[in-house]
Amino acid sequence: MDNMGEKRVVIDLVRAKYASAREELESLIERTAMSPVIREKKDYFVAFFTESGQFISGTTYPLGAGALEAVTARFPLAEMEEGDVYVYNSPYGSAGGVSHAPDLVVIRPAFVGSKLVGLVQVFGHLWDIGGIAAGSVVPSAREIYHEGLLVPPVRLGTNGELSDDIIRILLENTRFPEMLEGDLRALVAACELGERRLIEIALQFGFEEMSNANLAIIAQGKAIAQKGFAAIPEGRYEFIERIDSGTGEPVYVDLALIRTKNSVVVDARGTSDQVPQPINFLMHPSVLGMMYGMYFMAHEPSAALNAGMLDAIDEVLLRDGSLLAPNHPAPLGMRGITWIHTNSAVFGTLALATNGQAPAATPSYVIYYLRGFDKGTSRPIFLMDGLAVGYGARPWSDGLNAIYYTAQENFPVEFLESLWPVRILEYSVHRDSGGPGRYRGGLGIVRRIEVLIDGLEFSSRVNNVKYPAWGSAGGLEGRPGRVVLNPGSERQRVLEPIAENVLLSAGDIVEVCTSGGGGWGDPRLREADEVLRDFEDGFVSRESARDDYGVVIDPHSVAIDQPATNELRAGMPVPTGAFHQNGKTSEGDWGIEPPHTRRPDSTVAKGVPG
Repeated sequence: MDNMGEKRVVIDLVRAKYASAREELESLIERTAMSPVIREKKDYFVAFFTESGQFISGTTYPLGAGALEAVTARFPLAEMEEGDVYVYNSPYGSAGGVSHAPDLVVIRPAFVGSKLVGLVQVFGHLWDIGGIAAGSVVPSAREIYHEGLLVPPVRLGTNGELSDDIIRILLENTRFPEMLEGDLRALVAACELGERRLIEIALQFGFEEMSNANLAIIAQGKAIAQKGFAAIPEGRYEFIERIDSGTGEPVYVDLALIRTKNSVVVDARGTSDQVPQPINFLMHPSVLGMMYGMYFMAHEPSAALNAGMLDAIDEVLLRDGSLLAPNHPAPLGMRGITWIHTNSAVFGTLALATNGQAPAATPSYVIYYLRGFDKGTSRPIFLMDGLAVGYGARPWSDGLNAIYYTAQENFPVEFLESLWPVRILEYSVHRDSGGPGRYRGGLGIVRRIEVLIDGLEFSSRVNNVKYPAWGSAGGLEGRPGRVVLNPGSERQRVLEPIAENVLLSAGDIVEVCTSGGGGWGDPRLREADEVLRDFEDGFVSRESARDDYGVVIDPHSVAIDQPATNELRAGMPVPTGAFHQNGKTSEGDWGIEPPHTRRPDSTVAKGVPG
């Protein structure tokens, strides 16, 4: 093997070592964390950074690549020492390095002798960090201080010893101190394991080889993103993503991908103003690089998300006071709504740039909350249950059914019923929720919950109700979700998608239906046999098969009536427009005239930090 071949082998081995170490850390967190949201739902992020602070490997997740900067601004790399542990959760104190207060970031450097060889970072969503209600995420929050304790970047430990004083402050500000302490120690333990794995890589290959491999891996990431952007014709591709805000005012992400001969710029300055509600998303500029990078990775199976993909974007333009760059102290707790809509806006710009060769929109994942107190012990009762939605269809396949977010998982029925005073009456797919198309949008789910005690309060966060996930390239929109109290009874009541403090009594039933993903391509082109299979699986009703796909299913034989199908499809209208939402098609602007011009005083992020 020649020298170049040997270098390629080392690069591949180092990349694989990072990936293996990341999986080890994730397994450790899952085995040792105390809270359900980390242990069962896997709401965490693991990342490795090079000795110069560049993001080199991590969980496939668009948040977290900028998490190190807040620490190095206060504790420069050159001043770090072996055994240091750093921690923070302050969104404004980290310029969006962490995007809402429940996410606690822990960082640890790795040394071989006196040489810094890399850093490991994890964050996990804490069950409760204080604030005006259990769980720290509430629709009524009107400032960041309503959402719990804020910790700026601080040194949690040194010489392998953690600061009891800092831990005591954290535990004093939560309703569930045992759970928080368990989660914190799980995150710290994961960092310790990551430190050992970084040291092992440095010792196995030598620091110089490891450093060279890091540079090559990052260069590969940049080359993949540059290749993806280079395939886009020069031009400006602007997409507006509307959001159910509950404010009564237009709220949207306005994203423009600007491709010139010598640069790639992403301009989000047309985004609507920040709002009083906690759906503001303090977005670190690296997030957009990660989102575009994740799209390009789909076409490069061997690729790993890293700082190189961020460096492929020359400028990210944000506007102070907007939904994506809110001013302190705007609340941020439900920023997940806007984050997912931002990702859909990214897909919208890519669809415009590639003649539809990008996924349709995916709804924001759903969360409902039950809060109360145990009458016998006065201890708080708190359930936060995240529910899956349907993902947008892709130009090559159907959208995924019932996905919470990437690798995160659901709470099994048995788990819910064993820990909280609830009974799950139904857990099924939300039939017909997937947007019709040549490739069908993924299906949402239905969860029907019976509460078993008096006095619990219900809150929910459902989105894509007023503005369903749009379909692309002739595909139709996904069908919206809903929340219904006591469905089918005389006391039936449809709740607002963002509801809060709905008082429940024993025997009350809440039905949460989540939204489906948008469809891709002309529904008439979906194979009739595929529509029949969807009908047999309970994914598509007989009526939807006929009305949306033009497929007539015989009610007696449960077979396709081919002559009737041919006649019906021949008379169906040909889809027009690039996108479909609310029964209308458009080219992505939905008739909205953004009130904000590209002001000279706009915030400009030169380059995307790695």
